[in-house]
Amino acid sequence: MYICIFTITTVTIYNVGGVSTVIDIAHKGGRFDAFNFDPSPFSRYSIMSLLLYTTFFSVFKVCANPAIIQRHLALSKYNSARRAALASGIVIAVLKSGAVIFGIVIYASYHDCDPILSKSSSRTALWQIFTAR
Repeated sequence: MYICIFTITTVTIYNVGGVSTVIDIAHKGGRFDAFNFDPSPFSRYSIMSLLLYTTFFSVFKVCANPAIIQRHLALSKYNSARRAALASGIVIAVLKSGAVIFGIVIYASYHDCDPILSKSSSRTALWQIFTAR
């Protein structure tokens, strides 16, 4: 599944015109501001808000989720639990970063038309229509 998402993202970046084109389209559309380091959590689509969101989400998923705590307590050694928590945090951060990148790529692909406003797609079916295209 992750290989499929990575492949679709890579092919779409190539079809749109490259990484710089994707970033430029997202910047012009107000979806991504690479040089906005405003630490306010209320600023939308800035590097700092994405980093803060991902950090707090990862900490919750790794440290405060009762199911994860139970899994870590089931490990026999403290070092094993630490390694598992670190690995989980890294995997969650990579997956969240991949979701952000994939969202920007979909936006760059559909920047000149909106399939949701034109009623050719619903929010839940955008991924399926995008991959079938």
